[in-house]
Amino acid sequence: MTHAIIYKTADGVAVIHPTAEALALYSIEAIAQKDVPAPITIYDVPTGVFEIDDQTDESYEVMGSRVHTFAYKIIDISELPDRSQRNQWDVDEADLTDGIGSASNEFN
Repeated sequence: MTHAIIYKTADGVAVIHPTAEALALYSIEAIAQKDVPAPITIYDVPTGVFEIDDQTDESYEVMGSRVHTFAYKIIDISELPDRSQRNQWDVDEADLTDGIGSASNEFN
């Protein structure tokens, strides 16, 4: 195994190490599509739009939602930092350009 899949989570950078058995059956791209988390909808996101409550005359901010996707990158394992440094490791989301997680957790 010479490659790993990385993506960002709220806790930092996640790393997927595909097994040799999985790679014998599926491409690393197919494994990434299956194993990287699916997009999620985040609710109660401030919109910057304010309205007035007709009953109380109080102003409130209209809340909305957004979809968060988990972009990933397939990298050579030599690019991974030493395990003792992984908690400090960060990845620029602009570098995660190989795809995003799929809503399906099955191979297509």
